[in-house]
Amino acid sequence: MKNTICIDEYDLETAPITTPGWIGRTLDFSHIIPTLAEVLAIPGMRLIEWDGVTTRPILDASNRIIALLGGRPADQPGKQTGLSFSGALSMASATLRRVMDALPFHSHRRGPCKERTMGVSYGGGQTEPSILRQRPEEVPFLQETLSCPGLARIAQWADFLFRTYQPDIYRVCMDSLRTLVTTIPHLDDPFTGGIPGGFWAGRTLNRGSRANHAHQGVTWPHTDQGNLAWAWCAVTALGDFDPVFGGHLILWDLGLVIRFPPGATILLPSALLTHSNVAVREGEERDSVVHFTAGGLFRYVNNGCKTDKVFMEEDYKRMSGEEQQRWHAERRTRWENALALMKKWQPDLEDA
Repeated sequence: MKNTICIDEYDLETAPITTPGWIGRTLDFSHIIPTLAEVLAIPGMRLIEWDGVTTRPILDASNRIIALLGGRPADQPGKQTGLSFSGALSMASATLRRVMDALPFHSHRRGPCKERTMGVSYGGGQTEPSILRQRPEEVPFLQETLSCPGLARIAQWADFLFRTYQPDIYRVCMDSLRTLVTTIPHLDDPFTGGIPGGFWAGRTLNRGSRANHAHQGVTWPHTDQGNLAWAWCAVTALGDFDPVFGGHLILWDLGLVIRFPPGATILLPSALLTHSNVAVREGEERDSVVHFTAGGLFRYVNNGCKTDKVFMEEDYKRMSGEEQQRWHAERRTRWENALALMKKWQPDLEDA
């Protein structure tokens, strides 16, 4: 267990999840961006001096792999893109900068950086899952990111890490996503803004400003409560900053401050764990790309590819009393069943 990070004081079972078990609860947070010295001065916070390369699982008190410092793969051509990983990172970073610098800043809830999100979503009164709408004038710019082989290579690496370290969760999730795109085929087309690839149904680009430190590429404490609670999202750091001094990932619930170098990828249950970043220094530039999947997509598939309203009006009413009891029992135990699927640490994963 030499590369594992054990959190004996935390059990994911206690995470803030909604009763149906699909997404996290909505919480309130402060808009703070601490320096490294400030966050390490808080009692209970621990610095993890990660090299950004070595894969390091994070384990809870029940030995579950609840997050993963994924690192980066060997620098050889990818099977699908033909790019080395360092080449992919350079291409992705250049594309992100070029596209995002052409777009205006819009306020959002996660932080002071410039942000754009693409992919497939479901919730907020939608009648079915759909591709996120973009401002018409921004579509040509964002299309460039959808066809970028460098960003595709990053998504593939993150997908590999997820299916390697959480194979049962990955299998269940992919079964649902296959059902979804069979029912609504156009969602599977990344070049129209649909599912980027593999497990990931969404992608967020975050761009920091070198010239304006008020818009540095970091986030405030938050959860992404709408993501599937028992799956991971993947964050890849990009940019030109010294990770010794800033840009660290803070996992507040776990008491961890993790050095997060450019080019490294970290996977975490972002719907449940409060996370943010340490400030970078003035004159530095930090960007990131985040891959995720919304929990509402799985609720829709679980309903037989119907909204909650339609399911309750059509299917639920036709159930027998015994079938309704089973449905409510499944709803109550969904989180418990998901926890049972989560991989626990085994030594053979050390060399995965």
